[in-house]
Amino acid sequence: SPDISALEAAVSVPEISAPMAGFPSYVVGEKDVDTFRYTFTLSEGDWDVILPRLKQPGCTVFITPTVAAKNNVKAGGRFTVTGLKGPVECMVAGLGAGGAAPFSVIGPGGRDLFVPTGRSPDRLIVRPQAGVDRAALEAELRVVAGHYPGKAYIFSADDGFTGIVRTADQLMMAFNGMLFLGLLGAALGMVK
Repeated sequence: SPDISALEAAVSVPEISAPMAGFPSYVVGEKDVDTFRYTFTLSEGDWDVILPRLKQPGCTVFITPTVAAKNNVKAGGRFTVTGLKGPVECMVAGLGAGGAAPFSVIGPGGRDLFVPTGRSPDRLIVRPQAGVDRAALEAELRVVAGHYPGKAYIFSADDGFTGIVRTADQLMMAFNGMLFLGLLGAALGMVK
């Protein structure tokens, strides 16, 4: 059987939006907190302190150094953010980044401060246990997702990597196109 955990919800918290204003932050499930050690790079703090902090009741956040500088706060410090029902004081568990985008993370103890009651998780993370047939598990998950057309998607790490490579290729083509136009303009200017 798989191990299932959740990124409980994507939420809009202006004070901790990263890498740009309006970018969502994520409230994590209890099981996901321990995986941070393997998926995030620290800028300030220590995992043996950060992980227990993120599991505390109330609002604890893991933010990027840019967000920390914007709010003039360091690891272990506190600052006020906008919650579901008004201002919320949060403790900074640590600073760092991870994944393709340096988003901010809210610990599971802050879920009720940012997520409306009854809202389902935005994303479930399924990790096969040792010895599980990954192809069979993925096939079963695709059947389940098929019952929720337009609302449920299966996304693997390979899919994510492929998406990043395709986006990078498209950006390179766009940059090469702009470079070509610039060189063409320069050449035409020299011909005059």
